[in-house]
Order: sequence, then C-alpha cells, then structure tokens
Amino acid sequence: MNKKITHKGSKSTMASQGESSSAAGNKKSTLIGSPAHDSGSSLAIDIIRTYLKAQDGDDEAKKKFEAEFAHINPETHVLFEVINRAHKLDLTDVVEIASRKIADELQNRPISWIRKVFNIKDDFTAEEKAKVKAETAWAFEDYEFDDDF
Repeated sequence: MNKKITHKGSKSTMASQGESSSAAGNKKSTLIGSPAHDSGSSLAIDIIRTYLKAQDGDDEAKKKFEAEFAHINPETHVLFEVINRAHKLDLTDVVEIASRKIADELQNRPISWIRKVFNIKDDFTAEEKAKVKAETAWAFEDYEFDDDF
C-alpha cells in the first residue's frame, strides 16, 4: 500500500499517519532521490536534503543551506532541477529561494548568455530586432546590446 507523504508548513516533518519518524526519513530519501541521473540531480538532492535538515536545525544549519545556494552556477541547470524537485515536494521556500537566485543571475546578462542557458532559438529578423530596440529603448538606457541582439 502506498502512503502519501506530505510537507507541513516550514518544518521538514514529512510523515504519514501511523509512520515513525525514521520511516518518514527513509521515504523522504526515496522520494527526493528518485531518479538521479547526473551530478546536477545529485547536487539538487543534496541541496534539498540540506534545506530539510536546516529547517529543524540551528542557525548554523540554515547558514550551511544558504552557502550551498551561493556557489551554484545556473549554467549547470542545478537550480532548475532544485525548483522541479522542490515543487514536487511542495517546498515553496526552496522554490522561491532558487527562483530568486535565477533572477539574480539573469540580471544584466547579455542576451546571448540567456539564449544559451534557456536554449532559446533566435528567430528574429534584423528588421524585427531594430523595431524592438526602437520601441523599448527606454527600458535599455543603461544596457549594452550584444551582437546577438
């Protein structure tokens, strides 16, 4: 019989009715850890585990969790993996922190970098690009367009 595991509030208590905390811990590991295909998935799993431990731990555990996020390179798509897994576990704090990190990383990046990270095809013609630049010049007063735009 498959029991439902839920996350309640900001605590990492994930246990179904009638389960011991060690049984819940085992299910957490199973749920978080499936499937891990690459180092990005593995790091995402480690980050979520650190978050879950930090929620019940002291300030040192919370600082460790924040430090994990400070050293993630979004080009590895680890943050996207964290968001996907945290969303499935209903860990809204993790989703928000990772989303904020992605937004911070996108700020002031060249368009070519954003296209590369998100695998976005450039399907604008030169005329369309010129029109967009002219219509939205106010939004890009302090921005230098790269050759890709």
